[in-house]
Amino acid sequence: MPRFAVILALLVAPAIAIAAPTSEVVVEQGVETPPIAAEALSRVIYLNRSGVSVTPGTNDARVNRSSVAKQAATIPAWEPAPEVWTETVTCLRTMFAPFTVEITETDPGTTPHIEAVFGGAPSLLGVPPTAGGVAPLSKTCGVVENAMVYTFTAVLPPDAQVVCETMAQEIAHAYGLDHELLPSDPMSYLASDQPRRFQDVEAPCGETTARPCGLGPSACRTNQNSYAVLVERLGASDWVPPAEHHPPTTDPSEVGCNARGGGTGLLVGLGAIVGLVRRRRSR
Repeated sequence: MPRFAVILALLVAPAIAIAAPTSEVVVEQGVETPPIAAEALSRVIYLNRSGVSVTPGTNDARVNRSSVAKQAATIPAWEPAPEVWTETVTCLRTMFAPFTVEITETDPGTTPHIEAVFGGAPSLLGVPPTAGGVAPLSKTCGVVENAMVYTFTAVLPPDAQVVCETMAQEIAHAYGLDHELLPSDPMSYLASDQPRRFQDVEAPCGETTARPCGLGPSACRTNQNSYAVLVERLGASDWVPPAEHHPPTTDPSEVGCNARGGGTGLLVGLGAIVGLVRRRRSR
């Protein structure tokens, strides 16, 4: 009998110390726990901003049933500015481009899939009002097939990168990823001054301090490599990352001493999400 922990992405005001996330256990009856290293059957990710009515129970996005929901609920549609939605979709496609997974805005119907729901407030599902997102996480770090995961856009700033990184973390929880202490990775609660990507790096799990990976009585793994786990679960695509742009350098003999900095500051957006805070360079 599998047990799933409901993972919450918490809201905090800027400059306030990060609190450990609230979590709870949802017990699902009559379903065998998949092996930790099992490949995912749900390799379609449905980005749903059109609203949905869900019922509580064993996860099955094909019939809008969710282990996260404590009661029947209707999540309203999210209606951001068109450019915000376009940027959010582009960001998520880029985030998951290294893996063999399909991102779609069309309901896949009976095809196994993860449903990523954008909209509403945490209270609709009976979760704490500080939650920016929520998803089930298998206590064996296995895949939660046909999971429904949520990003509560009513309590988030209308910022595509923030919404994208919040949802990327919730989706990845369904594929068995825990929080980790690597700021550049979307699985982290730690602040980052750059857009996040799944990193091919071994990192300790945890929210603000290191702990074993997994929320059960025994650890799933000592550390976590989010990129490697997703390749294991989804397969690697033939996607090639774009070449990094490096501005042309100037021969030091032409200019002598060249002091850098002094003209840029780091600004933290209001309503930032713990672990999904973006710092922007002022212009």
